[in-house]
Amino acid sequence: MTIGEALISYTNDQTAANITSQATYSKVINNKQHLTSELLAKLLFYRDIDINSFYERLKKHLHA
Repeated sequence: MTIGEALISYTNDQTAANITSQATYSKVINNKQHLTSELLAKLLFYRDIDINSFYERLKKHLHA
């Protein structure tokens, strides 16, 4: 699971539109562009997503 794939389950196009361009968000979730730590933080904070839970989810899928 990539960060982009994990974001899909937490965010949506409307959320992304409030943070970044639709084109950038699309590239990120389709693994065409890397996500900056700043943009990741903005998306997580905007959606009130716990950072530790997000990374635990990634970790679980990376080690599966």
